[in-house]
This record gives sequence, structure tokens and C-alpha cells, in this order.
Amino acid sequence: MQYLTNWANGGEVARIEAKLFDQVDGFPSVLGWSDLLTSEEKRRYEFRVISRAYELNNDWFQCIEGLVNQEICQREVHTRMRRNLHRFYELGFGFERSQSSYIEAMQGLALEEGLPAVNDDGTWQQ
Repeated sequence: MQYLTNWANGGEVARIEAKLFDQVDGFPSVLGWSDLLTSEEKRRYEFRVISRAYELNNDWFQCIEGLVNQEICQREVHTRMRRNLHRFYELGFGFERSQSSYIEAMQGLALEEGLPAVNDDGTWQQ
């Protein structure tokens, strides 16, 4: 995760997010924002989103294994999953390497957020 975060950041992720928050009403809970990024910005942001996905998968694992208080899991982990879901979809990042319970949670969130369905294998429905 640290490797991907370093690639993504280099001081640029904050600038990219500021650009998106300034130019896209409702970012990150809307779609179409990646069109505003240069190819370099998009690649950097993709690395950031991938590192966030790995982090969330790890947090989810800790929650289902009982290593983290369930109240914290519901409040913090689910909130971060929801906050990043549009980013995952926008950049085409699926959940193929995730546990089935994580995929099920993402399926429910995608439905609630009005995004395309997440298939049982973790891919986005086309």
C-alpha cells in the first residue's frame, strides 16, 4: 500500500483532489470527473484509489475477524467504503480479489448509491 501511495502522491494527490473539488459539484459522489484529469493526473489518482481499496479490504478483514469493535466498523469502515465507491466505479476498479462478504457489502452500497450493480465475482455490471 505504501508503494502505491508514494507513487500516487509525490505531493500531487492533494492538488488533484483540490482541482476536482473545485471543478466538480458533488465530487466524489458523482460521475464523469475523471475526464477533467490529464493522463498523468488520472494515473496518479488511480494509484491512490487502488491503495485506498487495499486499505479498505484490510480494514474489512479485521472487522469480520472481530479484531476491531463492530461499532467502529459500522461507523468508520462503511463510511469510507461509501465515500470511495464512486471513485472505484469511475476508475473501473472492481473487487475481484475481495472476500465475498466485502463484495456483498459493496453490492448493497452500489444499489443505495444508484450505481451499476456489482456482480458476485466483484466486477461491475456493464
